[in-house]
Amino acid sequence: MKNIRILILLLISAIACKAQKNPPAFEPQLPLDTKRYNIPSDHYIKDTNGVMNKFIGTWQFTLGNSSLTIRLAKKEHVPDGDYFEDMIVGEFKYIDNGTSIVNTLQNANFNSNVVGDYHIGGNIILKADDYMYPCNNCNTNEHRFKLSFDDPERHYLHSSIIIRYLTNENNPEKIEVQLLTKQTELFLPENAPTTPRVPYGTYILSKLP
Repeated sequence: MKNIRILILLLISAIACKAQKNPPAFEPQLPLDTKRYNIPSDHYIKDTNGVMNKFIGTWQFTLGNSSLTIRLAKKEHVPDGDYFEDMIVGEFKYIDNGTSIVNTLQNANFNSNVVGDYHIGGNIILKADDYMYPCNNCNTNEHRFKLSFDDPERHYLHSSIIIRYLTNENNPEKIEVQLLTKQTELFLPENAPTTPRVPYGTYILSKLP
């Protein structure tokens, strides 16, 4: 019996060592605009051209005593069911006329590899001629991203943002952010507010140092 236990321990140790030396491969790779259905197991939807990188950082819109600050990061090799993908995640702060309305920036250490742990997240690519979200002044090869936008006190509003990097703005760099509703919520909590705490609309945010 003792010899059997030793043999089992040796086998477990050998398997563990092999796993450490040979981590799971993330191949083959697929482009970011891959349709999210029937993706084979262990495939990796990768930002091969680094189009996400220009969105990373802290951005701010300011109008008088009001401001919207968004901090974005890129998460790689994020598991999503049986495959992996690169994602943009983020947090935000909104100040209205000098009063802090909502602030999730304390969550912006970006340690988690679970997109749902963040109040901004996603990787849906929108082309200029997207039938739901067209962009008349976008280049044909330009990449915008549609991300979820979650107010921690009003999850039921199902908001989202579309982010666009403004290539002609570089001192400082700027992004355009469209904050909009995903859908009409038919089953609201009783007496729940029906308007977002961050107003829907388009914001131009400058990159902070």
